[in-house]
Parts: sequence; structure tokens; C-alpha cells
Amino acid sequence: MSIVVYVSSSAGVRKTMDNCKFITDTFDILKIKYTTVDLAITPEKRPDMEKNSGKKVVPQVFINDKYIGVRLSYQILTDKGF
Repeated sequence: MSIVVYVSSSAGVRKTMDNCKFITDTFDILKIKYTTVDLAITPEKRPDMEKNSGKKVVPQVFINDKYIGVRLSYQILTDKGF
């Protein structure tokens, strides 16, 4: 299973930063391997993220290249025993 989490380490809104940290912390606690794409460091990745999800905000989670969103990703992974 390939998991990619898009985040931003320089988000201007505190809630956005908290949401990014929440999803990565959750995956860490559950010992789920994932790849982080920090849009503050690699802004050239943003157009692909937006095209594939239809969303502009972070965090965004993709499993096997399919956009599933943050809340749904947590539910799916915990339902599968991760």
C-alpha cells in the first residue's frame, strides 16, 4: 500500500498546521508507513495534488494514488486494522 500525505510546513493558518500534524502523528502512532510531500519545500507538486484531488487545502491523503481525504483515510486504515 502506498500512502502519500501532502502537507505544508509553512501554512499561514494555525488550524491547517494542526490538521497536517494530526494526520502524520496518527499514521506515526499506528506505525503506518507513508511519504510526506511538503508543499512549502516542493511547491511544484501543488498543481498535481490539486488536479488529482480537486482540492487546494492541505492536508490531503492519497492511498495507491487515489484521493481519499483525511477523515476517510483514518477510518479506512483503522477499519483495516492498521
